[in-house]
Amino acid sequence: MQWWVLYVVIWADGTRERSTEDYPPAWCAVNEMKQGYLEWSSGEPARDGVYRFEWLTSAEAESGWISLGVTLDDF
Repeated sequence: MQWWVLYVVIWADGTRERSTEDYPPAWCAVNEMKQGYLEWSSGEPARDGVYRFEWLTSAEAESGWISLGVTLDDF
């Protein structure tokens, strides 16, 4: 078995990207997020770039999931 992380990018206009997986040993996205940013490259130049990243508290994350309508189906 191998651990991995799934994450989904949701843009301010509500557009959702497909979920993305990050695997060891590199943990590229996880390491970027630990450093306070996430580099996004989707092939759509208007959205590709480096974005600031901040961890949320559990309560903030739960509130965000509800307000954005995030469900497990997004992953």
